[in-house]
Amino acid sequence: MTARGEHRTDRRTFAVVLAAGAGTRFAGPGHKLDAEVGGRAVLTRAVTAAVEAAIGPVVVVTAGQVRASLPAGVVHVVNGRWAEGQATSQQA
Repeated sequence: MTARGEHRTDRRTFAVVLAAGAGTRFAGPGHKLDAEVGGRAVLTRAVTAAVEAAIGPVVVVTAGQVRASLPAGVVHVVNGRWAEGQATSQQA
């Protein structure tokens, strides 16, 4: 809302998939985002759900560690400061 109580219409709604963690609690052989569930990587499942929700553009923030391919049109942001906390992924 603006200072006069009007709703702004120039903002866009988009989905952000925060996927920049180290996955240290995961006990599998690789990174948890690459682990398959139902024949698809965890990251692929999350991104597909965000795309299919059709709420707007989809942005995926990673530490550059995942191997899963992302669908066309998805923006991939690598957060080089991921180890400093989740807020750095949101800022990225």
